[in-house]
Amino acid sequence: NMTKKPLRTRLVDFLNEAKGLPDIYNGFPEDPKHSIRARLSQGTEEDIFERLSEGVYIASSGNSKALVIEGDARKVVKKFDENSIDCIIIDSPYTAHDKHLKWGTTRKRNLKGSWDWKTFDMDEEFLGDLFRILKKGGHFYSFMPPMASDNMDYIRGHIELCLEAGFSFNKQLVWDKNRIGMGYNYRNRHELIMFFSKDKRRMPEDRSIPDVLTHTTVLGKKRLWQTQKPVSLYEDLIKVATKPGEVVLEPCAGSFPATKAAYNLGRIGIGIEIEKSGIDHVIEELGAIRA
Repeated sequence: NMTKKPLRTRLVDFLNEAKGLPDIYNGFPEDPKHSIRARLSQGTEEDIFERLSEGVYIASSGNSKALVIEGDARKVVKKFDENSIDCIIIDSPYTAHDKHLKWGTTRKRNLKGSWDWKTFDMDEEFLGDLFRILKKGGHFYSFMPPMASDNMDYIRGHIELCLEAGFSFNKQLVWDKNRIGMGYNYRNRHELIMFFSKDKRRMPEDRSIPDVLTHTTVLGKKRLWQTQKPVSLYEDLIKVATKPGEVVLEPCAGSFPATKAAYNLGRIGIGIEIEKSGIDHVIEELGAIRA
């Protein structure tokens, strides 16, 4: 009879597969939640759980692992070891489109005049830290807007900063959103992805992926983040850049698409985000355990 065993033993019996706290609470309705959390923080004989620091959450299922860190990515990456990451994918909260929020009145973000987060531009210090923690030959992907007359210098400047940080530029990739955007002349339906590496890039693990990646953009009620991108898009990038079991870092994670993609593909995904809404969502979706 499970109910006669100690709570810690019952947890081990129950958790043959990784589960989130809501599932665990439902499985043990007669046990106080604080007692369950205490046993989880102590760990189990099978090491299903690991208690991490405040604001750090982990999900695990077989070889797939996801680490979610709450904080400012520019500060958090300073704590990472040198040459510890196999691939970095960043959709940074760049300022290139801030002025566009002053135009038009049909989108909520334009009516409000701002995004749901604070924008900033990657600088030499942040890019230097990303270069330091990336392994030699590792891939670095940086999302950028479609190039036009009003942001051409911005995109060129970003590439120059990456080169000054030590990255090697390999190629410009295109994300085809499969849906046309708003505007007047040649309305956007794509974004750019700048593909860098640390020194000479390692050979691709999957050579079937083209340089135009067609994945339908996330719209409507399915979108949890204003600039949310489909997980399948990140899966293509990760398939090229890494092997199963390798580490993918997603600074400025937003809705954590790269972290989810890495988890889906049997990699170790690490996502860093300062906004609580994105963190709450990924914890619920992946069943991550709160520290």
